[in-house]
Amino acid sequence: MADKTPKQLAVETHETVIQLKTTLVGSNGDRGLVGEIKDQREQHLRDMKDIRDDHKEYAKHNEESHALINTRHSSLSQRVWLLIGVLAGSGILGASIYSALNMGQ
Repeated sequence: MADKTPKQLAVETHETVIQLKTTLVGSNGDRGLVGEIKDQREQHLRDMKDIRDDHKEYAKHNEESHALINTRHSSLSQRVWLLIGVLAGSGILGASIYSALNMGQ
C-alpha cells in the first residue's frame, strides 16, 4: 500500500464502494441483498399472517368444542345427581319399609 499513490488509493476505494453498493442495493434488475431481505421479510409476514389466521380458526373451533363439552357435562352432571337422589330416596324408603315391617314383629 505504501507504493500506491493517493489517486490510486482513491480509485480503489471508489471501486470497492461501488462493489459494496452493487452487492447491497443491486444493479441491472438485480435487487441485491437489500431486495432479497425485503422479499424474505414480506414472505415471513405473509407466513405469520397465515399462522395467526390458523390459530384464530383453531381457537374458534376450540371455543365451540368447549361449549359443547360444557353442555354435555352439565347434562351428565344433572343426570348423575338425579340418579344419586333416586338411589338415596329408594334406600331411605326401603329402610323405612323394612324397619316398619320389623317393628311389627
